[in-house]
Amino acid sequence: MFVRIILLIALFCILPAKGYANDSLELGKWSTLPILYDGRVQPIDSFSNVLLKKIHGHSHVAGMDANQWLALTIFQPESGALLPVFKIVNPEKLGLKGMRKEYSYAEITDLLEQNKENIDNLLKTNSNKWTTDDKALVRLYENAIQYAELLRSLTGLLPLNINGAPQQNYFQLRGKNKFSALKIIEAGGQNNNFLRIIPTNSVEKFVSPWNALLNKDANDENNLSLQKWSGIALAYRENDQLNLNKYVEELQESTLTPRLKTEYFYNQLNLLNIATILFFLSFVFITAKQIVNKPIFYKISWGLLTLGLIANIFDIALRVYILSRPPVGTLYESIIFVSAIAVLGFLFIEKKKKSETGILLGSIAGSLFLVTAKSFASEDTMGTLVAVLNTNFWLLTHVICITIGYGVCFITAFIAHYYLFKKSLKKQNSVELNWLYQASITLSIISLLFTIIGTILGGIWADQSWGRFWGWDPKENGALLIVLWLIWILHNKISGHMNEIGFMIGAALLSIVVVIAWFGVNLLNVGLHSYGFITGVALGISVFCILELLFIGVFATCIKRQSHNEI
Repeated sequence: MFVRIILLIALFCILPAKGYANDSLELGKWSTLPILYDGRVQPIDSFSNVLLKKIHGHSHVAGMDANQWLALTIFQPESGALLPVFKIVNPEKLGLKGMRKEYSYAEITDLLEQNKENIDNLLKTNSNKWTTDDKALVRLYENAIQYAELLRSLTGLLPLNINGAPQQNYFQLRGKNKFSALKIIEAGGQNNNFLRIIPTNSVEKFVSPWNALLNKDANDENNLSLQKWSGIALAYRENDQLNLNKYVEELQESTLTPRLKTEYFYNQLNLLNIATILFFLSFVFITAKQIVNKPIFYKISWGLLTLGLIANIFDIALRVYILSRPPVGTLYESIIFVSAIAVLGFLFIEKKKKSETGILLGSIAGSLFLVTAKSFASEDTMGTLVAVLNTNFWLLTHVICITIGYGVCFITAFIAHYYLFKKSLKKQNSVELNWLYQASITLSIISLLFTIIGTILGGIWADQSWGRFWGWDPKENGALLIVLWLIWILHNKISGHMNEIGFMIGAALLSIVVVIAWFGVNLLNVGLHSYGFITGVALGISVFCILELLFIGVFATCIKRQSHNEI
């Protein structure tokens, strides 16, 4: 309650802006400026998108993109407090009136104050015992606290509504005790470390404006940065594009790095969306080629799939440069990487075979993996890794190796699915079926090679990190499950205990085995690999496994009936 009162009084002291400045100002240069957030220095463009998605659920609000929203919120907090940015799915359950789904900070503060005791009790209990409504309330409370910090993050640099000091701010007037409003503004800035945009020579690299303002040991560099940010704030509020660019360019001279420029460029490209569209169009054209038999469709489909792969790989390469680490630190990144491996593998198969199979399966695989990656994307897909993962050597060896194994396993499974589909048809091409069978055997061996090496490397990493090579951790068991499954189907094929159809069914089921090992073990919520836990995907994994079993079962039954009819 105290924070809310101080914030509202502080906002009242700020000189009203000349309308909504964000409608006419170009913020591209400003959004490249650095900010320290979540342990990583990143451009404001990345920060604004992550924060708005966290609070609002989308990267646009009230007709503004994330950068426009952030600028309005920090430079015109009196307007930002009234902006309907909090998206609430069931407002009636939280005691909010009306049919709207979006509410402003000013509208939800009373609700949170009324539920303060309930929220305090929830925060003292285990989150596993929370209901859906409890989780929604706590999430709203946490977002509101962060939003309040954001609203008052630059109040020390904004022009004050004080007689005798027009257009001046706390930064310029501090130390002059004749204005009691300064104490109110200062109280609102106490302990505000959220917007870390002021460069410093300390280990943290950047501090918040209020941290620099209240630090008695602040150096000339801090004061110069504060002066420039004060100029940016005033230029924004007065719709002064010329001065806005002037102060931004001065800050860029000392703070803008190649990686920040690259990350801003990366954000604008949306390469994975482009790759997904290209993969899907490739599938459309290769399907059309099989229907109308126009050779030009084959060339277009090949070109689209190749361009999609280039976009996929370019996305990975940019992430490697921006984050200075291998591209497989999270589940999201591993899916993107597997997508590239699968499409690359199918393009190689198509170049060797030239039967349209590689393009068809490659376009399907690329589309499915990138759509799946999108569903696993958090607000920030470039978040800082936990300490145990923060080692480039093991990410480059163990994780890359095991992820390549996943990719080759899926190539094997896709080919096995296609074989079962073709085998179930009345008109069969025995030459094509034999090629698919032989390819599955070869790919199974390659998959086994990568997964075995990856699992052994993982054991060595575990020994160095945790003092044991193998501890029957769910993740370790998942890796072993893939190895055992591949050994089992290959051994049965070599020993003659499994015929061609049996082997291809086992290869098709490899998709379920990999999904369980890759994603499913994370649902157990136990083990030392706690950084990999995910929630909310149990239903998706279950549906996938059921559909796979139905698909394989239906086509296996059709093949069996055909065999009986031939006899």
